[in-house]
Amino acid sequence: MSPSSAAAFLRFTFWTLLISPAVSLTCSTQKFNKNQVFSTCIDLPSLSSYLHFTYDSPIATLSVAFVATPPKSGGWIAWAINPKANGMVGSQALVAYKNSTTGVPVVRTYDISSYSSIVPKDLSFVVWDKTAESRSDGSLISGYAIGVAGWGTGLKLGSESPGIMYSGHRNIGIALFVLATVQIFALFLRPNKDHKYRFYWNIYHHGVGYAVLVLGILNVFKGFDILNPDRKWKLAYMIIIIALGAISFLLEAITWVVVLKRKSGKSNKPYDGYNNGQGGRQTLAT
Repeated sequence: MSPSSAAAFLRFTFWTLLISPAVSLTCSTQKFNKNQVFSTCIDLPSLSSYLHFTYDSPIATLSVAFVATPPKSGGWIAWAINPKANGMVGSQALVAYKNSTTGVPVVRTYDISSYSSIVPKDLSFVVWDKTAESRSDGSLISGYAIGVAGWGTGLKLGSESPGIMYSGHRNIGIALFVLATVQIFALFLRPNKDHKYRFYWNIYHHGVGYAVLVLGILNVFKGFDILNPDRKWKLAYMIIIIALGAISFLLEAITWVVVLKRKSGKSNKPYDGYNNGQGGRQTLAT
């Protein structure tokens, strides 16, 4: 098939995954929310990126998942092909990034016709099921690693301080380590979004997460009481915690508003008569 005919008839399914720099993944360990499986995966030699794809030659359909780490928090990633020539001009690009207002990952298509004007535009071939995912597992794993380091430091200090025992501080530290460990392993048992037990898993996951936060803050105050530093240190810590708590509360409220609006929109969506109202492909607006 010539490049021009490929551009005319190739239908395309595109997934993209934005991952945290802390997440060390390979093709064999990467998973997608809808359990999408691809026949081939390549660990690309640059940008810590990966390309999964499946080509169905009888119907000229290509399914692709591009996995990469944005250069910075709030950054974007892109994947493009040029069916006509080498270079950027003429390339068909898909760009994924987090919406600055909602924080939800989105995908946009760009038909790069020149370097002077780069705006969202439909591609020269049909693209459906454009999906972007963002993984927060990286920050969670980083937080756990830091917690393990702190717990190990506490054990070392305790072993070098015979006769000195702060039971409350020690017991809270052990509880934090246990809860954080359970939280990490729970990720491997996370049901799919449409699974009937996902609701209960979310309650458990959030509950344990909030418990870890509360116990962690409490244990820091226990440490202040033990060390008895200048009052300014405790005051500075309290100000930081209050500020972070206010920001977290605001973001949590915004997230729930977005979720409730989405659920309301889905429940009001009319039946389209396709596949009993299920399984129809949704194309992301560009």
